[in-house]
Amino acid sequence: MWRTAWMTSSWLAALTLTAAEPRAGNEAAGGAAPGGTFSLTSPDIAQGKKMTEAQVFNGFGCKGRNV
Repeated sequence: MWRTAWMTSSWLAALTLTAAEPRAGNEAAGGAAPGGTFSLTSPDIAQGKKMTEAQVFNGFGCKGRNV
């Protein structure tokens, strides 16, 4: 029983700290920065095409070759 209570308290503390952490950096700056443009290019994947199995991660339910 004691171990279960200790583990629950530890997880709750960790989640609280994790949830509060992203806000800590934004308070001094006055909030979140406005979004900019994002561009991603790759020599292995042509624009507008899907990734092949060679580029897909093999883990967490994904079935790729993880190259």
